[in-house]
Amino acid sequence: LLQFLENYGIEIVRHKPSSPFDPQVMKPVSKIPTSNKKLDGYMAESLLVGFRLNHQRMLRPENVSLYEFEE
Repeated sequence: LLQFLENYGIEIVRHKPSSPFDPQVMKPVSKIPTSNKKLDGYMAESLLVGFRLNHQRMLRPENVSLYEFEE
């Protein structure tokens, strides 16, 4: 499957947890409360991978959950 996608110039978009949120390639679908203010707005986990065509056009953004600071 990966070879098939590569042949057509399709790249899988997946980030590691605690990556900065990037609205160009990520779609927030849920929030996870955190007491760490530094994590506010950062990605908590990848829920569904995204796909990009030829490193330019987004076919589907990656669905992610984001940390949200709560005191």
